[in-house]
Amino acid sequence: VPYIFSPVTRARSDAERDAAFPPPPDSSGAFAVKPEGFWPTKAIDRPASWDDLGLRNIAILDSGCDANHPGLQDAVDYANPESATDADGHGTFIANIIAGREAVASWDLGLDPGAVSDTPTGMLPGSRLWMANVMDPTPYYDENGNAIYTLEPGVFSRELNRLAKRKTARLQEIQVLNLSLGSTYESTTMKKDIKAVQDKGIIVVAAAGNTPKDQGFPDPVLYPAAYPRSISVGAIAFDGGSGNTMWPRTNSDLSELNRDLPWDICAPGEWILSGLPMEENSLGLTFSGWLSGTSMAAAYVTAVVAVLRSQGMKDRDSIVDYLRNTGWHAWNDDFVRLKCPAATKAAGH
Repeated sequence: VPYIFSPVTRARSDAERDAAFPPPPDSSGAFAVKPEGFWPTKAIDRPASWDDLGLRNIAILDSGCDANHPGLQDAVDYANPESATDADGHGTFIANIIAGREAVASWDLGLDPGAVSDTPTGMLPGSRLWMANVMDPTPYYDENGNAIYTLEPGVFSRELNRLAKRKTARLQEIQVLNLSLGSTYESTTMKKDIKAVQDKGIIVVAAAGNTPKDQGFPDPVLYPAAYPRSISVGAIAFDGGSGNTMWPRTNSDLSELNRDLPWDICAPGEWILSGLPMEENSLGLTFSGWLSGTSMAAAYVTAVVAVLRSQGMKDRDSIVDYLRNTGWHAWNDDFVRLKCPAATKAAGH
């Protein structure tokens, strides 16, 4: 069951840098921290008022989260001690996208740590997450010696059941589950456990996968994103700002689905800057870095869905319809990309 993330392997173009970080307004180079300037949050019109939302309704099952990351202090409740560390790096990255407290900058990335306005905070920097590590602690190594962490099915099942049983007051607050992971093969156990979570009213937001259809790969949308009651998320790539470059997937192999689209909604997934563990991890970077993938896109959608849930929208189909109706339509309306303000306004914010 492969983890779905993709390190950015090429240098950013001047156009990408300009779009990601707007130039300072004066000759001194000083300007206030504005998360909306970062290209993903700018592309989806993240409201600045979200800084003040103190939501506690998001759970993440991932590779754990580095409890020592400065951007995540007082931002995460952990299922167990193992979840407070992150040998892979992916879980820390996702958590920072959603609830990072501080901007992330590093000279290793060509960013001045003193110019915090160059880097984003999280979508919901006042919120608090619940996190569980569901990865096998023992990686395998590829031909280049890179550590690859994979899902541990038994632990994944255990943590899904923990969410479904909701035995603690903290778990009873959870309304949205982020799953930036997946498999091309359906598991009977996974299907049962995901259903149990959904039956408790928790909306599952899952990454669709990273293989572009136009590269000749027949892979379907990954499970659990492929389940009809999940909100499946595709990724929008940077294309100079027009926002119409997608990473298409096909669900032609999923005969049990009656979807007209390969995913429900798409969101920024290329050139995403976020936090990484402070200690050595499989990505080879510490503190922060750039990644691309539908994993990142799912994190943005998770934040928006969490806001909508907090404002009384409970039904998965109603949320998806609303996101499609308020988002931007690309190409011939086959793909809809996430937009924040219209959705939150209609939810009564």
